[in-house]
Amino acid sequence: WVADRDGVCSAEFLVFPRSECVHSWLLARRLNAQDFASFASHQVSGDRPRVDFANLAVFPVLLPPSSEQSRIVAKLDATFARLDAGEAALRRGKERMKRYRAAVLNAAVTGELTKEWRKTNPSEETGAQLLKRLLIERRKKWEAAELAKMREKGRAPKDDKWKDRYPEPQAPDAANLPRLPKGWTWATVEQLGFVIGGLTKNPKRGQFPLKLPYLRVANVYANELRLDDVAEIGVEDGELDKLLLEEGDLLVVEGNGSKDQIGRVAIWDGSIRQCAHQNHIIKVRLVERGAAKWILYWLLSGAGRHHIEQVASSTSGLYTLSVSKAGSLPVRLPPLAEQQMIIRALESCLSAADRLAAALDRQLASIRRQRQAILRDAFAGKLVPQDSSDEPASTLLGRIRQDAGAKRGVLCSRA
Repeated sequence: WVADRDGVCSAEFLVFPRSECVHSWLLARRLNAQDFASFASHQVSGDRPRVDFANLAVFPVLLPPSSEQSRIVAKLDATFARLDAGEAALRRGKERMKRYRAAVLNAAVTGELTKEWRKTNPSEETGAQLLKRLLIERRKKWEAAELAKMREKGRAPKDDKWKDRYPEPQAPDAANLPRLPKGWTWATVEQLGFVIGGLTKNPKRGQFPLKLPYLRVANVYANELRLDDVAEIGVEDGELDKLLLEEGDLLVVEGNGSKDQIGRVAIWDGSIRQCAHQNHIIKVRLVERGAAKWILYWLLSGAGRHHIEQVASSTSGLYTLSVSKAGSLPVRLPPLAEQQMIIRALESCLSAADRLAAALDRQLASIRRQRQAILRDAFAGKLVPQDSSDEPASTLLGRIRQDAGAKRGVLCSRA
């Protein structure tokens, strides 16, 4: 960076004063070249990483004559201006892709994407009927699980009164929710599945003999699992039924107070056998596993994010979810056949957008490589023609040394 005015800076900066012998912009370009950046990164040391100037000072630099320095800077400015324009256009393209993805996602979850399809494909089961069926199935699953627990403990029930303990899932307040396309209905996450918290990490768990891999917030992103670094944690046998993940489970990040990080959601792919999850990740085990992608895309959409942020906000200004808050999230519920149609159309559009975004990324990477190649040529004397009438660089170097010696003498006399 070259300052355009006099001023002060903190001790975190290494300052190269203006010199008549070395063009400031040429020096700035040189120090932005990849070989110097790589060299400097290997000189970092200390608890608070720093680069000592004495370590940087040994980096070899080819010094062109003054006139050639000016020609190099002019050539770099002209060439980089074209690359900058191309890079800006590519970044605008990426931003348009981002807006396109959001628009397609919005069209999907509002029913606009299948508006014409609905006219010629009447559903045999409406969203309301689907919800009623899922609620019956949900209760059956709860009863089967409770009965298995009682029998495992040798306490077979004498009557059906235990079924009255069933925690009825909360229905949404549809009065405050937007109107839906014909055949759709509103539900809540907990009506569609079982919302389950995870493990709280503590020192005692390190003493348990049974160790399992477990997912942390760092492993779950928006429609993405990052499993290159999965930690292990001690668990007790009695916790396994609650904590083990199953393929198709929805994973919702509870949050860390940040609005843009709250409620990241992905689908567990079952790639790690016997995997648990920490308490900052909420698991949703759906009654209808086929609805996982629909709920995923709904929660990733702008409208879904709005509801997440609403329930997660607090008077302190922090954002955090809980099992109960995640369970109360409203979900637009189309008929199952329409869900599947929407997902096919949506993923086709998103795949096309991904391919275009990848092409833009490749072009951006190409521009970065071109910059570095141009800088290499510039500092190897290959970018502009040599001129035999230029003052030799050896003479210029002598003047630099003489000037540096004079400055050291002034500093010594002041001391």
